[in-house]
Amino acid sequence: MVEEYMINWVYVFLLFILGFITYYRKSLDLFGTAVMIIMGVVIIFSAGANWLGLIVLFLVMSLLATKFSKKYKMSLGEFEGRRTSKNVISNGVVACFMAA
Repeated sequence: MVEEYMINWVYVFLLFILGFITYYRKSLDLFGTAVMIIMGVVIIFSAGANWLGLIVLFLVMSLLATKFSKKYKMSLGEFEGRRTSKNVISNGVVACFMAA
Protein backbone atom coordinates (compact mmCIF):
# COMPACT_ATOMS: atom_id res chain seq x y z
CA MET A 1 0.00 0.00 0.00
CA VAL A 2 2.75 2.43 0.95
CA GLU A 3 4.77 1.56 -2.18
CA GLU A 4 1.77 2.23 -4.43
CA TYR A 5 1.22 5.58 -2.73
CA MET A 6 4.87 6.54 -3.31
CA ILE A 7 4.68 5.49 -6.96
CA ASN A 8 1.67 7.77 -7.43
CA TRP A 9 3.69 10.73 -6.15
CA VAL A 10 6.39 9.92 -8.70
CA TYR A 11 3.72 10.23 -11.40
CA VAL A 12 2.62 13.56 -9.94
CA PHE A 13 6.22 14.76 -10.20
CA LEU A 14 6.31 13.57 -13.82
CA LEU A 15 3.08 15.49 -14.46
CA PHE A 16 4.73 18.69 -13.26
CA ILE A 17 7.66 18.03 -15.59
CA LEU A 18 5.26 17.39 -18.48
CA GLY A 19 3.42 20.58 -17.56
CA PHE A 20 6.64 22.56 -17.62
CA ILE A 21 7.59 21.11 -21.00
CA THR A 22 4.20 21.83 -22.58
CA TYR A 23 4.22 25.38 -21.25
CA TYR A 24 7.84 26.00 -22.26
CA ARG A 25 7.20 24.68 -25.79
CA LYS A 26 4.13 26.96 -25.99
CA SER A 27 1.73 24.05 -26.48
CA LEU A 28 -0.47 25.04 -23.51
CA ASP A 29 -1.00 28.36 -21.79
CA LEU A 30 -0.37 28.70 -18.04
CA PHE A 31 -3.95 28.06 -16.92
CA GLY A 32 -4.27 25.15 -19.37
CA THR A 33 -1.11 23.63 -17.91
CA ALA A 34 -2.46 24.02 -14.36
CA VAL A 35 -5.77 22.38 -15.31
CA MET A 36 -3.88 19.55 -17.02
CA ILE A 37 -1.87 18.89 -13.86
CA ILE A 38 -4.95 18.98 -11.62
CA MET A 39 -6.88 16.60 -13.87
CA GLY A 40 -3.83 14.32 -14.06
CA VAL A 41 -3.56 14.17 -10.27
CA VAL A 42 -7.26 13.27 -9.99
CA ILE A 43 -6.78 10.51 -12.58
CA ILE A 44 -3.63 9.15 -10.90
CA PHE A 45 -5.14 8.85 -7.43
CA SER A 46 -8.56 7.70 -8.65
CA ALA A 47 -7.79 5.22 -11.42
CA GLY A 48 -4.04 4.77 -11.50
CA ALA A 49 -1.16 5.12 -13.88
CA ASN A 50 -2.75 3.19 -16.75
CA TRP A 51 -5.47 5.80 -17.16
CA LEU A 52 -2.91 8.56 -16.85
CA GLY A 53 -0.88 6.92 -19.60
CA LEU A 54 -3.90 6.93 -21.89
CA ILE A 55 -4.70 10.59 -21.33
CA VAL A 56 -1.02 11.59 -21.77
CA LEU A 57 -0.94 9.57 -25.01
CA PHE A 58 -4.01 11.47 -26.18
CA LEU A 59 -2.31 14.77 -25.28
CA VAL A 60 0.84 13.88 -27.19
CA MET A 61 -1.09 12.70 -30.25
CA SER A 62 -3.25 15.84 -30.32
CA LEU A 63 -0.21 18.11 -30.01
CA LEU A 64 1.53 16.24 -32.83
CA ALA A 65 -1.58 16.50 -35.00
CA THR A 66 -1.71 20.23 -34.34
CA LYS A 67 1.95 20.67 -35.30
CA PHE A 68 1.52 18.46 -38.38
CA SER A 69 -1.24 20.59 -39.87
CA LYS A 70 0.02 23.98 -38.67
CA LYS A 71 0.68 25.44 -42.13
CA TYR A 72 -2.69 24.29 -43.42
CA LYS A 73 -4.55 25.72 -40.44
CA MET A 74 -2.64 29.00 -40.73
CA SER A 75 -3.66 29.29 -44.39
CA LEU A 76 -7.29 28.91 -43.31
CA GLY A 77 -6.86 31.36 -40.44
CA GLU A 78 -7.83 28.67 -37.92
CA PHE A 79 -4.52 28.10 -36.12
CA GLU A 80 -4.96 28.69 -32.38
CA GLY A 81 -1.34 28.65 -31.23
CA ARG A 82 -1.36 27.66 -27.57
CA ARG A 83 -4.14 25.47 -26.29
CA THR A 84 -6.12 26.93 -23.43
CA SER A 85 -7.80 25.48 -20.37
CA LYS A 86 -10.98 25.26 -22.46
CA ASN A 87 -9.25 22.76 -24.76
CA VAL A 88 -7.81 20.80 -21.83
CA ILE A 89 -11.15 20.58 -20.03
CA SER A 90 -13.16 19.66 -23.12
CA ASN A 91 -10.72 16.89 -24.05
CA GLY A 92 -10.06 15.51 -20.58
CA VAL A 93 -13.24 15.99 -18.58
CA VAL A 94 -14.77 12.64 -19.52
CA ALA A 95 -11.64 10.71 -18.56
CA CYS A 96 -11.35 12.70 -15.33
CA PHE A 97 -14.97 12.04 -14.31
CA MET A 98 -14.80 8.37 -15.30
CA ALA A 99 -11.63 7.93 -13.25
CA ALA A 100 -13.07 9.71 -10.24
